[in-house]
Amino acid sequence: MQFNEMGFYKLTSGELLKAQSQIDQEWTKLVVTGAPMCQSSLTLEVGGNPDMHCFVDAPFAKDHADEPQNTTLDKTLTGLGFHSLFTSSNVAFKITLSFARKGQFRTPPYLYGSSRNNLPNG
Repeated sequence: MQFNEMGFYKLTSGELLKAQSQIDQEWTKLVVTGAPMCQSSLTLEVGGNPDMHCFVDAPFAKDHADEPQNTTLDKTLTGLGFHSLFTSSNVAFKITLSFARKGQFRTPPYLYGSSRNNLPNG
């Protein structure tokens, strides 16, 4: 499944879940091609208790010149998870994003750099 990371560096945790619409669009494209599918849908869910108003850190998506136009959903979530302290797991029709801390960044990390905005003991 191809995924476009454009603009992800500006997202809050809550807005990240709106990426579901991109997943749905890509899913429809796969179905239309006749690709064999072992499930009928794929949804994003949240694990842990993140502050949905804190920002995610997506430094790979900040510079549009270096931003991959399309990558896989797995690579997108792995990169986001590494920088934003969550893991993703895919089990039975859903991807769960398990956040390690309540809040990651109160202000967009691209403004100052991740290390300055990191919330201690968040």
